[in-house]
Amino acid sequence: MRQLSLFETAFGGTVVIQGAASIPAECQPRVAEILRTGKLTRRAGSEEIPVNVRIMLLWEGECDRAALESHLGPDIADRFGRPLTIPSLDDRVGDIPAIAQRLADQTARELGRASNGIAPGVAAVLKRLSWPSNVTQLRAVIERAEASRSTASIELDDLPEEILESRQAKIGGYHERVYQARRHILLDALERTNGNFSEAAELLEINRTYLHRLIRTLDLKDDVSNRFD
Repeated sequence: MRQLSLFETAFGGTVVIQGAASIPAECQPRVAEILRTGKLTRRAGSEEIPVNVRIMLLWEGECDRAALESHLGPDIADRFGRPLTIPSLDDRVGDIPAIAQRLADQTARELGRASNGIAPGVAAVLKRLSWPSNVTQLRAVIERAEASRSTASIELDDLPEEILESRQAKIGGYHERVYQARRHILLDALERTNGNFSEAAELLEINRTYLHRLIRTLDLKDDVSNRFD
């Protein structure tokens, strides 16, 4: 049995392309021909196969004709209609629980696991966070949590450490104490080394790159700037 192409599999449906990089330059002429003729020809033969799909290109940032043409060339850019702007997750916080629930169900299915989705407390925390990379970032968090969970649903303790201990999460209890303790340890090391990042990293027995990541994760950038700049 021959393997169907993406366009054949999606006949009558929608093909979602995640960014212009998903259509490499060497593939663009063939894609342009398919869009122009509504047909594709398999490389192994001469049979013309009808194509009937809607193509949706996901694009972060400003998307206009010039941007499309610079990335995909005029032949493909001409085939796209008007851009549809979707508000960021930060502008539709109320949708986050439903989106997270669907992502959890989808991830569980892919892993072959039963799931009750996300716990109410998890939904509340996710709504308090900022999502600069939108659904891509939320999906990554849910996938990590799903891989960690040992109960029927994703609970708070299944969320990645950097979320549990971030100031935005406002979880309190054990995680708040750990968050404050880690902040104190980093600030103490920087105090003892007069704000020298390399020496502080050596004192903590971590590399400097990880130290800078911890400073961002623990919301210490302003504290460090005020004390040592």
